[in-house]
Amino acid sequence: MVMLYENDTEERVHLNVIKMLTARFGGVSADEIKRLYEILLKRFKKEAKVKDFLPILVSRRVESLFNKRREGKQDEKIYS
Repeated sequence: MVMLYENDTEERVHLNVIKMLTARFGGVSADEIKRLYEILLKRFKKEAKVKDFLPILVSRRVESLFNKRREGKQDEKIYS
């Protein structure tokens, strides 16, 4: 099982990224953004050899999915 946050510092970094995403996507609830972010973080962590860039990679994926949804171009399931 992949531990989501390895320490308090890492948790703060990821929660700050979630806060920034929430500000960017004002029409989306903070809970929805956090849920998607954490689902993707778990997936990325399973394969990551270097974890320093996970906040950037995960946030870009979240942004991409919400932008596709906004544009009505979403073909894939977000939470699957």
